[in-house]
Amino acid sequence: MALLAPAGNIRQGECGDLTWVAAGEWVALGDGVLDFDRFFATYQKLCPKAAIQLEIITGRPPEVIPFLEEDFWKIFPKTPASEFARFVALAKSGHPFSGTMIMEDTSAKKPPEYTAALREQQRVDLERSLAFAKKLGACVRSQS
Repeated sequence: MALLAPAGNIRQGECGDLTWVAAGEWVALGDGVLDFDRFFATYQKLCPKAAIQLEIITGRPPEVIPFLEEDFWKIFPKTPASEFARFVALAKSGHPFSGTMIMEDTSAKKPPEYTAALREQQRVDLERSLAFAKKLGACVRSQS
């Protein structure tokens, strides 16, 4: 190794199992953990004449969900254990979003280039979400 590297840089990192929290992040339709194939099929069956509004929120950093801390459940005092188990299964089935995303994590003044990039990302994510919904058979109309 000495013959190949006259200087070097090393660092050590650690990764551990964070089983006491989950992280949630808003992503474009089709990029997340929810089974929208099943959701749209069920929705169309149960609510054939009802409209659905897609709410596409991207560009926000993930939020930690400390679901094993007692204080977290104070706002859900009547949640049955079966719902908790469903949430844990959902959280464990997901994975961190690995696509490209510009994060807007502050309300501080930003350079105009940042604002333009975020606006473009949101346009692209909206178009991808609409295409995904159409692929699933959702009738998509836009309002101007």
